[in-house]
Amino acid sequence: MALDLGYIVIICIVVIHIVIKMHKLSFLLFAIGVVVSPCCFSQVYRSVDLSYAEMPHEKLVLLDSLGVDEGCYLNEWEAEYIDFIFDLKDSFDLKSMKIIFLTGSSGSLMSNKKHYFQIEKERHKSAHSSSPYRGGVLFIFDEKEKCGGYDAAIEYWDKIRKEKKDVIKCIRKAEKRKKKRAAEK
Repeated sequence: MALDLGYIVIICIVVIHIVIKMHKLSFLLFAIGVVVSPCCFSQVYRSVDLSYAEMPHEKLVLLDSLGVDEGCYLNEWEAEYIDFIFDLKDSFDLKSMKIIFLTGSSGSLMSNKKHYFQIEKERHKSAHSSSPYRGGVLFIFDEKEKCGGYDAAIEYWDKIRKEKKDVIKCIRKAEKRKKKRAAEK
């Protein structure tokens, strides 16, 4: 297998050399641009499938401190909970991130953290608390301007899982609907 990888590296070097020799640097830059599109600049995390019985007690104690407002920024306890559920291991400062919540059967309806955490609390307190946890998908974006100013999106309770580019489209549409409703008032 190492030999195959060696051949691939040599072929890549030769191709790059030929492209540069032929003064086709613009083609090379175009090819790189296509491969590394703006939709690829996010990180995607799926929630850990846990039953509530498997969740540590110190995380469950946080439930009353979650979803106390409808804002786009997480408080300390919400950030800790999301960090745990998506197994981020403190990789991001979630408290400083502007987060949009998307829900609905197609994941295209704008929601808020209060609704998201309300569902989490209800599921925890229900008789079916041993059912598997399905908290959704967390998208962390590197290019805010491509995502309506949001640093991250949490997509939950939807039937269709989307790719990053589809989430970006949903954010744009949701923002347009929000602005339209505000203008109508």
